[in-house]
Amino acid sequence: QRLALLKKNHMDEQYVARRSVRNLPEVITGQHEWLSQLTADAATVNAHASDPVAIGGRTYSREDLPAILGGRLDTMPKHVRETTRVPMGIYRGLSFGLVIRPEFPPEVFLDGPAPRTVGLSRDHQGPRAVLNAVERLASEYGAECDHMRQNIAIAEGQLRDNRARLGKP
Repeated sequence: QRLALLKKNHMDEQYVARRSVRNLPEVITGQHEWLSQLTADAATVNAHASDPVAIGGRTYSREDLPAILGGRLDTMPKHVRETTRVPMGIYRGLSFGLVIRPEFPPEVFLDGPAPRTVGLSRDHQGPRAVLNAVERLASEYGAECDHMRQNIAIAEGQLRDNRARLGKP
């Protein structure tokens, strides 16, 4: 019985290793592409760090921005039947706006080669919350790149380990 159980466990392990060796290269390639897109966005954000925020093609000072953005938010529909993407302006060289979904709070997006979103709370959806969300998305590119590099290293280690495990008795 022990031998049968060991054989079954070995077959399961071999199956998982074969599947991982087949799937992990594609996963690693996708992660490398996402990392290059994140890196491009990070470079854009850093290059345009001193640029003012543009809404509707016009740039505004930090003091005027909440009032202008608040006026723009007031004109948006509160409830929609299907997901609606509403561009609002340019922040540090990347397009930003809101994604309005039925029955869910809106999300703020920052678009570049690697589009990213962050949700707003049900209670705080004003201009300051939108600006804070956009600033948070822009400031997290470095951490997101580091996290993706760690994920790539883990996936490459798993691939190496599974290749070594294949065919071993």
